[in-house]
Amino acid sequence: MTGEAVAIISVSASAVVGVGGLAAAALGSAKERRWQTQEERATELRDVFEAAAGQLTNLQVVIDEAHDETRQSGLNPSRAQMIRTIEQRLVFEGKRIGLRRGSKADDYGAFVTAFQALGSIVVILEEASDAGLDKEQQAAYRKAWEAGIAAEQAFLDATAKVLGATF
Repeated sequence: MTGEAVAIISVSASAVVGVGGLAAAALGSAKERRWQTQEERATELRDVFEAAAGQLTNLQVVIDEAHDETRQSGLNPSRAQMIRTIEQRLVFEGKRIGLRRGSKADDYGAFVTAFQALGSIVVILEEASDAGLDKEQQAAYRKAWEAGIAAEQAFLDATAKVLGATF
């Protein structure tokens, strides 16, 4: 009887270890899947932020080129079209951020502020006459440009914070 009891205890202990091993493996696998999902979401969010930052940069470059043109004459129609195209892309990128982060997220608010700040520069350039920007418009442009740069930097800082960067 003692031999049978030892055999039963041995089989039972093996079964417990086996079930425990399966449970540990399943738990580890679930944690791995969660980590991969979180990593995939972080990668996707980084891609969305990078696309938005890229379009803000594109708009800044085109605005700077337009500024050079409007010093002497009005805004070139092809340059104005380039600005509109980038602004349309920025609307799309803003929606992508808002969809993933929500309209109350700091990074979404920073994006909207940057987009609006750069938009105010565009308005100044669009108001230039065929003779170019006057002194008042030049001063307004410089002030708006500084505000646009500051707003873009705030957006970059907000996105870096979300992505876990330390600075």
